[in-house]
Order: sequence, then C-alpha cells, then structure tokens
Amino acid sequence: MEMNNESLKELAYRYFVRQGFNVDFNVKVKSEDGKKQQVDMVISKNSGEKVGVLVVNWGRSIGVNVIRKLSQIVKGGNLKDGILIGKTFSEHSRRFAKDYNIQLLSKSKMQLNMGEL
Repeated sequence: MEMNNESLKELAYRYFVRQGFNVDFNVKVKSEDGKKQQVDMVISKNSGEKVGVLVVNWGRSIGVNVIRKLSQIVKGGNLKDGILIGKTFSEHSRRFAKDYNIQLLSKSKMQLNMGEL
C-alpha cells in the first residue's frame, strides 16, 4: 500500500504494532459522566495497562474540546492514559493536553519515528 493512500488510522496501527503493542479497534468505554463513548483503538502491552487512542483526521488544527472529550473517556474507563492522533495541533491544544495528561501524536512524528520521512 502506498503511503499517500494509507489512512491515518492505518498508519497509527502500524506505528503501535511496531512498538510491540496489542491493538483493539473501536472499543466502547465509559466516559467520566457514565456514558459509553467509543475510542478508535485501545493499545496494551503485556503489563495489561490499557491506553485509549482517538484518531482525528481533520484538515485543520485539533482543538481543546477533542482533548477534553478523550480526557473524560480515560478518567471514566479503566484506561491508564490517552493518545490523540492528528495531523496538526494548535499551541493552545498542546499546553492543554499536558494539563490533562493526554499525549498528542502527529502523522509526521509517527512517520519520522518509523523512518518513513
């Protein structure tokens, strides 16, 4: 498959598998308010700690509301952390994510770490 045709979700899957994670897709998790929300992936290693992953493939910067939503899902579910994957993030979002312990991971960073840039 050519990189240009690969979706952001497929790239994320390859990225996590190369790092030795087990990946489950489209997992429903309780959010902080008790409602069931879906994350695109839940990744885990042998330790059993699970991390929720949300993939947002927008043509613009990802804002604070998406980070807040993922944070609520992480707190309400049995997830250790959250990772938000997108193309670009605003500077405000980067600061906000640190406060909420959400890791931001860009498409270019994944490609760079896999030697594809």
